[in-house]
Amino acid sequence: MTKTRSLAIPGLVLAVVLAAAGCGGQPFPQASSPSRPSGPTPATAQARLLAAVQTTNAAKTARFSLDMSMTGFGTQLGMQGGALAVTGSGVMDLTRRRFSMKVASNDPAQKSMEVRVVGNTVYLQSGAGWTTQAVGAASAFTPVPTSYLDYLKGLGGTVHVVGREKVRGADTTRYVATLDFSRTAAGLRSPSKGAVVKGLLDLIGLTKIPVTVWLDDLGRMRKMTMTMDFSSLGKGMNAPADFAPKMAITLEMYDFGAPVSVEIPAGAVPGKPGSSGSTLCLSGVCGNSASSTTAHDIQSDLRNALTAEKVIYTDASAYSDDIVAMKQIEPSLDWGGRLKVVAGSSSVANHGLVCLSEASNGLVYSIGDIASGPRAGTYYGTTACGAGVSEGSFDAYKSRW
Repeated sequence: MTKTRSLAIPGLVLAVVLAAAGCGGQPFPQASSPSRPSGPTPATAQARLLAAVQTTNAAKTARFSLDMSMTGFGTQLGMQGGALAVTGSGVMDLTRRRFSMKVASNDPAQKSMEVRVVGNTVYLQSGAGWTTQAVGAASAFTPVPTSYLDYLKGLGGTVHVVGREKVRGADTTRYVATLDFSRTAAGLRSPSKGAVVKGLLDLIGLTKIPVTVWLDDLGRMRKMTMTMDFSSLGKGMNAPADFAPKMAITLEMYDFGAPVSVEIPAGAVPGKPGSSGSTLCLSGVCGNSASSTTAHDIQSDLRNALTAEKVIYTDASAYSDDIVAMKQIEPSLDWGGRLKVVAGSSSVANHGLVCLSEASNGLVYSIGDIASGPRAGTYYGTTACGAGVSEGSFDAYKSRW
């Protein structure tokens, strides 16, 4: 096995799967019937692409397919023609931050795998039982499944309308644009997320990615293709001259609103750093195990917890501190353990605000939200939530961590 194999193809395949499956956007805001969106159609092509995230989200669930090819590996990795080919299909439940897919590849070391993401955890079945890895803790190559909206913030230059085409029988309009990841990183409100994106850019030397998007007549994304040039990756790997990888990804979404059930697999065990079957490694850079909690991990947990609270609020017009109910919405989080939740009354509504905090490895972060009224918004703190909360509890909080 050569040095070049340190690229850890199974880890790279998993990273690509997570990145592609993340194209569904943020958790859905509310249910929506499959009809033309209300309000005027955005006037510009760029505005229509940005609006497509919210419109696609309104379907709550979808099936998807993934085709990925990566060429330019040369003759060192043992794959036919030096090319990696990956195909997969699965389902998304973005209300509950879950997706599942089965993947097949021509990599001799890893021909098939099943990937599930539930909340903040990746579950990987690669032939020797299920292992787990924290999303975001694995490496800079592991975007969470809600990264698409953040990536679209990096739309750069002019968005062109190419024409009309059918995708899986649906009438669509085709758009061509460029994603500028340097703009994405600079524009992220979360410094930790920005650092992840910047780490990705520094590692691969890639900032601008051509993207083509197909939107149906309801404004939902039906298909997306991206092409990426990883040629600079080989410079730090002592790779042979013919090692110049290029990647093409095609993601299709269909059957919006289809029933979806993605559950935590029984018997999953934590992954270990350095194990290519469970931990993402790239050019010798491997992630931490899930037990090594960082500030980014805690902040990610809190954002996921607030997303779960907003699901409750959408249905009941009130936040909840019922630990049993919250575990049903997002079972991957340690509700009532490291993660504390306190609901309180705002100036306009009973249980109209919530405070969430998590402590681990000597780190403490909190997040508060007021749903409505003059102080409506999200607040970020570095202290634990008190036994009772009110709007005044967030006086010392800030607009970001």
